[in-house]
Amino acid sequence: MAARRINTYARAYSFGTDGSAVLAGGPISSTRPLERASRRAPAKAGLRMPLWAVVLSLAGVVFVLSFMLLGVRSQATEAAKRANALRGELARAREVIASLELKIDASNDPTRIHSIAVNRLGMSMPTEEQTVKLSHPPATSSFTLTTQTAQTENTGFFRLLLSLVGI
Repeated sequence: MAARRINTYARAYSFGTDGSAVLAGGPISSTRPLERASRRAPAKAGLRMPLWAVVLSLAGVVFVLSFMLLGVRSQATEAAKRANALRGELARAREVIASLELKIDASNDPTRIHSIAVNRLGMSMPTEEQTVKLSHPPATSSFTLTTQTAQTENTGFFRLLLSLVGI
């Protein structure tokens, strides 16, 4: 903007006794532009928002982020609780497995099987008449085949298996 010299006068008047008014003082020279510039800086290119809108939007973002953080923490807590519950279930399952393995080892004991066969089922060792010896073509190996007469008591195969397991 081009500045132009403006001459203004002081606002002092002198009044005479005859009713005349005389402007007292001389002109004041100043270099002022004809139009006043606005006190604000010129608007920059882009979106300019009021301060309250910026503060309000920042508060909203902080609010949303804090609830997101609370949600993540809640999920982590739930996952930790579930992991602890699963650890407890795993420990109980391992105890059950260990007890079942002990039962299996006890049921496979040859002395226990022999006592069940003799005491519960009434079995006995085969006699010489019930034993048949077969020889294999090589004379070095032979095995014994034993047979037993059927008992008059009706005991099924399934009952035999159940009694061997101990049920």
